[in-house]
Formats: sequence, structure tokens, C-alpha cells
Amino acid sequence: MIAGAVIKVDDIKGNFAKLGIFVATVVVGIAVLAVFEVLFYFACTRKNPFTPIRHLSRAWFIVFATTSALVGVPEIIEGCDEMGVRRATSRFVAPLAATLKADGSAVFIAASSVFITQMEGLGDNSGKIVVIWLLTSALVIAIPHIPSSSIVIILTVLSSVGVPVEQVSLLYATEWLLDRIRSGMSCASTFYCVIYTEYMTIKKGDANVDEDDYDMVMSELSKADSLKSAT
Repeated sequence: MIAGAVIKVDDIKGNFAKLGIFVATVVVGIAVLAVFEVLFYFACTRKNPFTPIRHLSRAWFIVFATTSALVGVPEIIEGCDEMGVRRATSRFVAPLAATLKADGSAVFIAASSVFITQMEGLGDNSGKIVVIWLLTSALVIAIPHIPSSSIVIILTVLSSVGVPVEQVSLLYATEWLLDRIRSGMSCASTFYCVIYTEYMTIKKGDANVDEDDYDMVMSELSKADSLKSAT
């Protein structure tokens, strides 16, 4: 697919230079998102925002290697346990956030769609840019947690705004790197979401959840599932 797209390009050097700028744009965008997230956590909790990074590192490396945020959920939960987050919070919020949060992918999809639009000479159409932004916001929660699944969303977005999709295959040249970076961002975002939820729960006075009661409920649910499977 990459070779087919390259063959049709007249200025290969110029287009690969644009591809390099695109990669830098995505990386900077995700970095800005990470900084904003850390600052938001600090502004809300007044706690050291870098302390969670030590407990997050194992999950981040696993997600970086596998390009799937869901694979890192067990390590995210373990890191939350190390930080003293209640099990009732971590066991509920971590899987939910990992499933729904795809902020790193949102940056990539928006930047990729605008990049391909510009490559096709349609970048001066502000209406298309606005529609791309709206579609990305709506479709990002539907991204399946499999490698390179964001490309499918990009094809959907571009087709919806009437932009040719032939050059989308060029994105695969950088996908091996950008997929890992955005997956790592989603992992970090999930971790901060869990500990922020724990902080807000305690702040509102809802922290009086008996861990023994939680264990009992989970045990009963497990038994119910076993009986259901047996029947």
C-alpha cells in the first residue's frame, strides 16, 4: 500500500518532508496533551503530579510494546494499588476508562485527516476542517482496541467530507511509531483518571466503602457467573 501511494507521487522528497512534519505535529500534540493532563491533576489535587509516573511505568511499557491500552489494565490496577487507591475505585474505573478513553488516538486522527486533506489540496476549506473535528470527537469513542484501528476511523472521516483516501496508505510508514506513542498516552490518561476519581470520591466524603463488603460482593458475583456457566 505504501509503495502504491509513493509511485503516484510526483515530488517524493517533498511529500516525505511533509510526512516528517506530520509526525512531529502528532508527537508535539500528544506531548501538549500529556502536559495539560499533568497540570490539570496538579491544579485539582495540589499533589505532586509526577509521583504517579513511577507507578505507571510498567503499564506504559507494556502498552507501548503491544499498542493496546486494554492489555495494560492489570498493571494499571496494580500501580493504583501501590498508590493506595481503593480496589472499589480501581477495579471499576480502570477498565471503563481504558475502554472509553482514546485521547491520544483523537490527536492522531484529527492531525492525519487534516494532513491528507492538505495533501489533496483541500486544506484551505475551513468547512471540511470543522467537520473533521466534529467527526473525530464523535467517532473516537468507537475505536476498537486493536493495532492501527485508528486508520479505519480516518478513512471514515475523510470519506464523510469528500476527501480522496488513496494517500492514507502513506500513514502506515509511520504507524509503527505513532500507534505506540498514542497508546502510551491513552494508558497514562487512564491511570490519571483512576487516581483523580479516587481523589474526588474522598473529597466528596464517599470514601467509606468497606473493602470487605466489596470483596464479598465480587465473590458472590463470581459464584453467580460460575453457576450460570455450569447451567
